[in-house]
Amino acid sequence: MTTPPRPQIRKLAALKLAGLHLVLDGPAGGPMERFRGIPDLWRGLMTRVHEIPGRLGGERYALIENDLFPTAEAPVYRALVAVESFEGLPDWVVDRVEIPAGDYACFEHRGSPREVGRTIYAVKAAWSGEIPDLFARNREIIVYPGTHDPSDPNGTLEIRLPR
Repeated sequence: MTTPPRPQIRKLAALKLAGLHLVLDGPAGGPMERFRGIPDLWRGLMTRVHEIPGRLGGERYALIENDLFPTAEAPVYRALVAVESFEGLPDWVVDRVEIPAGDYACFEHRGSPREVGRTIYAVKAAWSGEIPDLFARNREIIVYPGTHDPSDPNGTLEIRLPR
């Protein structure tokens, strides 16, 4: 794999995100087994997204926490959309996450969403030594454009790491 481009540090506005989550606690079938529920999680959200009031834009957001290095908490994958407010959300929307404004290291992933991990680990290997605390928060935000087609092998996603 070639060295990925250096992440750009950008100031981003705060976001309110709402949706569903999956705990990635790794069933006995091996480490990749824990990711099998992600497509169903997205299907569950997207079939009912029209019920979410005050939705902003067409982007979708994946928030992954506690997955890059071990912590006391299990890794969690969240499937989310941006909203104006948390008020009036249906009861089935169990996750309400505020992403603070601030500096984020941003880089592109091109290809299948199933390959995002390879891009993240390539960036980690290539740039962690030069960008202090690049992955220190153990949290990644993946932005899916409104037009994203997960079957497109040339699809582009943005990955954001809080600084």
